[in-house]
Amino acid sequence: MKHLFASLTIVLLFLSAYPVLAQPLDMEPVVVTATRTEQAIRTVPANVTVIDQEAIASSNAQNVVELLRSQEGIVVRDLLGNGKTASVDLRGFGETSAANTLVLVDGRRVNAIDLSGTDWLQIPLDQIERIEIIRGTGSVLYGDNATGGVINILTKVPTQGVHATAGLEAGSYDANKQKVSLSASAEDLAVSLYASRSDTDGYRQNNDLLTKDLGAKLTFFATDALTLRLNGSYHYDDYGMPGALTATEMALDRRAAQNPDDDAQTHDRYLQAGMDFDLDAANHVSADLSYRDRDTDTNVVSWAYKASSSIKTWGFTPRYTAEGDLLGHHNQITTGADLYRSRLESVSNYSLADIDKDSLGLYIQEEYSLLPALIVSAGGRLEWTRYDFSQEDLSGWLAPLDDSASERNHAWSFGLTYLYSDSSSAFLRVNKSFRLPLVDEMVEYDYMAGALRLNNALRPQTSMHYEAGVRHHFGEALQGRLTLFQADTKNEIFYNPLYFSNENHPEIRRRGVELGADLKVNPYLSFSGNYSYTRATFEKAPFEGNDVPAVPRHKANITAKLTDLVPGTILSATYNYMGEIYAISDQSNLLGKTNSYNTLDAKISYRWNNFKTFFGVNNITGVKYSQYVVANSAGLNYYPAAERNWVAGLECDF
Repeated sequence: MKHLFASLTIVLLFLSAYPVLAQPLDMEPVVVTATRTEQAIRTVPANVTVIDQEAIASSNAQNVVELLRSQEGIVVRDLLGNGKTASVDLRGFGETSAANTLVLVDGRRVNAIDLSGTDWLQIPLDQIERIEIIRGTGSVLYGDNATGGVINILTKVPTQGVHATAGLEAGSYDANKQKVSLSASAEDLAVSLYASRSDTDGYRQNNDLLTKDLGAKLTFFATDALTLRLNGSYHYDDYGMPGALTATEMALDRRAAQNPDDDAQTHDRYLQAGMDFDLDAANHVSADLSYRDRDTDTNVVSWAYKASSSIKTWGFTPRYTAEGDLLGHHNQITTGADLYRSRLESVSNYSLADIDKDSLGLYIQEEYSLLPALIVSAGGRLEWTRYDFSQEDLSGWLAPLDDSASERNHAWSFGLTYLYSDSSSAFLRVNKSFRLPLVDEMVEYDYMAGALRLNNALRPQTSMHYEAGVRHHFGEALQGRLTLFQADTKNEIFYNPLYFSNENHPEIRRRGVELGADLKVNPYLSFSGNYSYTRATFEKAPFEGNDVPAVPRHKANITAKLTDLVPGTILSATYNYMGEIYAISDQSNLLGKTNSYNTLDAKISYRWNNFKTFFGVNNITGVKYSQYVVANSAGLNYYPAAERNWVAGLECDF
């Protein structure tokens, strides 16, 4: 690894010294996630990335988590290898990353209130316009779950005129996909529709996945000042759950299934209506009303366990933005409210539950240009949350639970951004964040007392975050990013395998460095690369001095791309490195670290008139590795990742 990065650095410095060869990078994009309004990246006091259409098209990714895997500081652990049950980790939270990374779709929260985590298949990759990643807490603007950062998936908007697309894909393990989309617009109305179906047997036995998706989006420009929006989708999937393998079992057959008959299904529907209204040139009002209904059915034959659950979520998120001069300097204020209500209804062999979670968050964020090149940002949030539990143990061993709990939490932020040139900036940021327990974490099975009860000893976790960074352009062709961060978390919520209970750890510290660079050598050749170092440690007993499991200290990615060397052709190759880790649930660090691994992916695509075709190979060298490793009393259990595999497709635009 040292030789690799030394070589890359020498190449970048050499090429940047020859501006006659270099080509200007694309115009800097704007983001909406960082402030809930459009803002240029260089003015944001955070490490921000936008994955645009070009990056999506040149990657081998078949789902969102595969696309996120190559981004700086993001660690993906994919349990099944198909994106369905993956965890995406920002800033080193390990096995609790699902509860500490907030995921949005068009600004709508999609994190589950229970331990099921984010369903990364709910939006097909084909329907994504771009993905915005904000590293570091976003609790002021978004509240709960945003401790490590925010990932906002923005779906495609209807295009001008009439446009239709149809495509077919095929790949390893009998993978196949069919997709169609239609977009049309008139003077004051735009609409788009899409449908897709995909099917694969998967790398392992009982690793099959079937998905079906249908969605629509409508935009109505009622007046010059008023825009109305309506969008919705339906998602279905059916998948197998092969289970973990021991080292001995994996050596015999890494594609085997420990649980050959376990499976699950998901039905996921949502509807979102919104409006944008310009009161005048400086005052804007926006509001979104959303509803989501997610049903899951799980059949764990290996444990003789069946369960069905339904989570219904209502959301209302109005906000107001005012922009103007204050004491002769530019000033912008964003304020709003987030109202969410979720109801979880579940039934299994052993229990029956009906749980409500209601939350109200009020926030305000201000950005003030103290000097033409110095922007001060500050904000605060108050959030009230109430839980109502009704749960029954169907075995009859435990008395039922009928109780409620409420919380009031706050977050604040302060940042400075210095624009020291037309294209470069530096920033400092200090934040306080919070994370509330998931509903599963709040319930205790007290067999000594013979009752279900709330875990009243479990407290919300809070964190203080400190970070500094610089985004610098070395001429027009080379730009680099450097971010240093530290987060001190108190009462971090985690599952303690020593006592089989959800507890608060007194204090955990995370420190790290995130590096990134983009180089455009000439009109044809470009490079991008990133490296992250993360040190996450328990600072107090019972695990004082140990590493937080599932957090690699080192992670790196390098991508090279050739565009239009042959007209219409794009060739890209990506090298991925993941450092060694302690297995999930090995807080004691007794079982040793898993091996590091590196993979190489490549893709070639060709467009001719209205036709586009591509062919890609993942893990070209056939490395045998496991993204997901779990420790228990018997040792380590592995979820093997796929070896060399391919995917190809053909698409036609009308």
